[in-house]
Amino acid sequence: MAVCRFCPDFRTRALFCLQAASKCVVFRGRISSATKTIVPTYRLGAKGREVARIQEQLKSEGFYLGPVDGIFGGGTETAARLFQAAKLLVIDGQIGPRTWDALFPGVPIPPPIILSESLQFRCMALTGSFETNNSFPDCFAGLSGDFD
Repeated sequence: MAVCRFCPDFRTRALFCLQAASKCVVFRGRISSATKTIVPTYRLGAKGREVARIQEQLKSEGFYLGPVDGIFGGGTETAARLFQAAKLLVIDGQIGPRTWDALFPGVPIPPPIILSESLQFRCMALTGSFETNNSFPDCFAGLSGDFD
């Protein structure tokens, strides 16, 4: 596995060009040792409909007061921390498998949408994230040129 030098933690590995990797600047997650599947972890900077779903649930339980905009910002992180404290979970402000199970009992954590895309698309998303310093799908804004 190649190490992604763009990730905050240099020991993480790129996901999009290496399908079996665990973490990347675009998607942060890990591989479940039991099932050998990618398990997402939503944290500060994550975007998308899964984040909006998390915000809606945190709001319905009284932990989140901000807008449901699908952007995992400081308000969502604080709400996640409050929820984790209330449920006696590890308080890290991230929505991983244990927090997801407490937030959505009996509902499996969905795989990231980007995993349904082709390998070529995922590689372009990774390249775009390096070039623009933005995550998927914003990483495609302003990209042009030859990426050979």
